[in-house]
Amino acid sequence: MKKLLGIFLLPLILFSCQNSEKPAEETSDPIEMERNYLANAHLLGKVKMIEEIPYLVSEDGSAGEMDSCCIEIEELDENGFYARSIEKDKEGNVTSERVIALTETGKVISNTVTEKGKVVWKREIIRNEEGVATRALDSDTTGLVTRVHKPEAFNDFNQALSGTTYLGDSTTYFGKWTWDYIDGQVSGNSWVDSSGVQRRKRTGEVNDKGWISKVVDVKVEESGDTITMVETYTYDSFDEMGNWTQRTEYNDDKAVKILKRTYTYY
Repeated sequence: MKKLLGIFLLPLILFSCQNSEKPAEETSDPIEMERNYLANAHLLGKVKMIEEIPYLVSEDGSAGEMDSCCIEIEELDENGFYARSIEKDKEGNVTSERVIALTETGKVISNTVTEKGKVVWKREIIRNEEGVATRALDSDTTGLVTRVHKPEAFNDFNQALSGTTYLGDSTTYFGKWTWDYIDGQVSGNSWVDSSGVQRRKRTGEVNDKGWISKVVDVKVEESGDTITMVETYTYDSFDEMGNWTQRTEYNDDKAVKILKRTYTYY
């Protein structure tokens, strides 16, 4: 989910989809599945769809008018894996679609974003014989490979912890990235550019439900200036399953956004 990720690092999380058991035929051995999105996000019940709508914050701290961008609808398959999402503008028009192709065990094969029916970005995961991701190839709307990501370490849930990124020629070094997790939940990340400067470092905490509660975001601008922001999140309402339906985001103690969620269950 894009809400807590720097735009330059967003796609890197999709090396893996996130150990739920998938029913196997009586004559076959059980299939060992990846840990699914629901488990990593610490959501309850068999969620089918999540709709998120962002709102501006009124002076009294309540939800004001809807933010201009964007309504996001995320779809999960019956095994709890993130499979598809669409974004809509304020008027309800679809602006983009993301489709995640998975193996039968939940490993990501590809991640494709389209706008107005045209592919604008695609990631393909290259795996070795053991099924471990060795490279991820990003391509643009023409199909040209623009970035090559090479993971170096994974955690017990098969989530990529660190790696390097190269330009499309696979040899020109672009930078190094890391990801931090707390029980599967993304809690932070970092980016070090090709000159060795750490441009971004996000360090997070989670609450007792496993949901992100605080992030310290440190950015180094091209000018060399360092900007530090403390983001905190409160969860204000819940549905009958116990999943949050409203979250307020604060930047340096100022409420800046209210995010409302609606869940559909299988």
